[in-house]
Amino acid sequence: MSWYTIFYLFSLADKISASSKTLFILSTIAFGITILFKIGDVDGEWRESTRVKWRKCFWRFGLTFVLAGTLWTFIPDRSDMTLIVAGGSVGQFVMNDDNAKALPADITRFLRKEILVATGDVSDIVKKELNIPTVKDTLISKSKEELIKLLEKQIK
Repeated sequence: MSWYTIFYLFSLADKISASSKTLFILSTIAFGITILFKIGDVDGEWRESTRVKWRKCFWRFGLTFVLAGTLWTFIPDRSDMTLIVAGGSVGQFVMNDDNAKALPADITRFLRKEILVATGDVSDIVKKELNIPTVKDTLISKSKEELIKLLEKQIK
């Protein structure tokens, strides 16, 4: 498969993901309004024609809601696709290259940390696991005077 095809599929998947996100938001609003109308009919005094229209709206918006939500969930956007390809390439290289298999564990942990930091999705749990100092750790390590100076900077 050529790189032109891969980048075309990247942009196509990104557009489909963005469109399904918009459709999901709109269908969620319409579906919610449809449900609110049914909740508003406390007495059940709707005429049969109104009840039929409500059922049609309920199923149309409900199915659109589910379909758009599914598409938005399972079709990655551009940043997810980039992460998938980059991570997959690195993983494939490490699995197939004999020299990469001989890398020390510290280097592989460092590379993993750098990939996670580059993607910006590092949670406090992952930071603790990789021995990256969290905000809590840096605040605990500061002295009383340093904390007071930090608070004074924040107030100004």
